[in-house]
Amino acid sequence: MTYPDERPEWVYRDDCGSYSQFRWSLRCKNDRDIVQLVVKHNTCLNSLFMQPYCTNCQMRETWHQPCTTPEDVFFALAIQPTDICNDAIQPLVQHSYSVNSVTISAYLAHMPRAKYSVTKSLKNNDRTRKKMLELKAKIKARVYELNLKADAEAAKSMHQQEQIAYDSLQSINVTDPITLLTLGSMATDMSELLNTCELIAELK
Repeated sequence: MTYPDERPEWVYRDDCGSYSQFRWSLRCKNDRDIVQLVVKHNTCLNSLFMQPYCTNCQMRETWHQPCTTPEDVFFALAIQPTDICNDAIQPLVQHSYSVNSVTISAYLAHMPRAKYSVTKSLKNNDRTRKKMLELKAKIKARVYELNLKADAEAAKSMHQQEQIAYDSLQSINVTDPITLLTLGSMATDMSELLNTCELIAELK
């Protein structure tokens, strides 16, 4: 999905949240929430899966420094019945991926609660709001950075796989005319695909 700040359908919830959690609402015409999107900023101490603690978290009681290996996890919370939520959010989904049962269990265990009413925090003063917006901007920048890195790694992996396939075709010794024509066509397509991958990698 496109980051929620970049889509008008998502309404940022400045009435709730904290230094480690930010929320958006996808609403219907009568301004009622259909889906809430929450991002939780977790230090390595609170990550979905056990991982080695960074040095700052190991020394948190002494140094009081931010985590160097945080994770930002997004949760989509259904407010209305499932079919209504699916119809509303489906146009915003660009790609979907399968995950295993372990990931699903960890996701559900860390899922935040939905907000069914507007709340006003007593500490929601100008200074606090400014600090929270700064942290929110950092999360957005980190998400973009990680996505760009993932795209570059995916393009590199594709290039390597296609290069292996191309090299294998080049090493085959076939004398049958029909097979040669078929392999020649495949090699040409593969070469064009490799050139395309190289161009994408350069653009990134």
